[in-house]
Amino acid sequence: MKQLGPSFAPFSKQDYLQLENDLPRRIKESIEEKSKEYILNVSDKDYTQYLFNKFKYDPLIIHENSLSYGVPEKTQSNSYFFTITYQYEGTKDLFTIIPPERTISTRGVIAIQLGLRDNIVGFSFTMDKKDPVEFKRLLNQGFKEAFKNVPKVNEFAKNWNEKLSVLINKEFERVKEEYILENEFFREIEVPVNEDTANIFEVPTIEKIEVPVIIEKEGFNAYPTMRKQMYEDVLKVIYNAGKSMERKPSLYKHFDKKSGEFIFKKEEDLRDLFLFLLETRYKGTTATGETFNYSGKTDIILKYSEDGTNLFVAECKNWTGPSDFHGAINQLFDRYLTVRDSKVALVIFVQNKDFNNILEVVKNETPKHNYFKKFLGNRADSSFSNIFTFDDNPGHEVYFEVMLFHFK
Repeated sequence: MKQLGPSFAPFSKQDYLQLENDLPRRIKESIEEKSKEYILNVSDKDYTQYLFNKFKYDPLIIHENSLSYGVPEKTQSNSYFFTITYQYEGTKDLFTIIPPERTISTRGVIAIQLGLRDNIVGFSFTMDKKDPVEFKRLLNQGFKEAFKNVPKVNEFAKNWNEKLSVLINKEFERVKEEYILENEFFREIEVPVNEDTANIFEVPTIEKIEVPVIIEKEGFNAYPTMRKQMYEDVLKVIYNAGKSMERKPSLYKHFDKKSGEFIFKKEEDLRDLFLFLLETRYKGTTATGETFNYSGKTDIILKYSEDGTNLFVAECKNWTGPSDFHGAINQLFDRYLTVRDSKVALVIFVQNKDFNNILEVVKNETPKHNYFKKFLGNRADSSFSNIFTFDDNPGHEVYFEVMLFHFK
């Protein structure tokens, strides 16, 4: 049983209107605390994105299937005191916000306890009878009462995030324009202006992302798997890095003194660029390359640090044709994956000039594979989401992303 923090009444501490009214001031203060030189030299796009990540609310998702409870406490009156916990995704502060049109409980407020770790939430109840039916009734009633306002606070979060970018961009442009006009004025009256742009003004770093794992139960065994939220982030990191590499030939080519020509780097050299980004992004994980898994060595494995369980597996390949594409899938699923792996990717480096044609080939060939179950859609122009299964375990679904990058 995970230790929980002090209990509090859910969705009852911070009024949403007060938060909305206070937001422009908080954004203004965050920008104005930076120096003029910083604002004039930092990347507009990166800094405003940083501010968005700082002030946004990620919607709450309560994972009901992660229910957990230990041996109940026995009170002096011989009643049983149960603490029920769930894993959740989203911004913890949303549990404290009074959303628009909040639903008030008719049977009193059930206390929610936020865990010391952000992804655990729970509630408690007492029962006198040793009655399994009564336990399930109280459990279901408690869940409904505790989290009945989640949809409403998520709607608040959605509206908040939609207007957040507008407010940030407007305030950033206002402050920057003031500094530009001030410098122009100083030049006109021959006041010295600090023109030192040698320093690289870097965007502040958001803390590493907490690993959002969820305990999946299979029989009496429990093991962590990557939540969809984290999987989406991992794929975003890889895709953005790959697209950036496409625009920088120096990252995927090197000068060969022997031939006197620029040649493509090896797959493992390109893989290391992805590894660097992944291993520095998430708390509680380790990212490794060329690691033994099942009966072979795979290119990228993201592991849960607490017990070494795989969270994400990826293989990198050069494009050599449809036959080898199917072979790469076979290699990934038959040699590298176990029944516990559910989030994987195949990253393909394409040196062929006719990149668009190869994208069509991949889209057409993927459904022909024996393990293919469902096409989920295009994540991006050259990133395709699928559901695959295993021959010997068709009930086990694997999220399988195919990404292609064009290296000319």
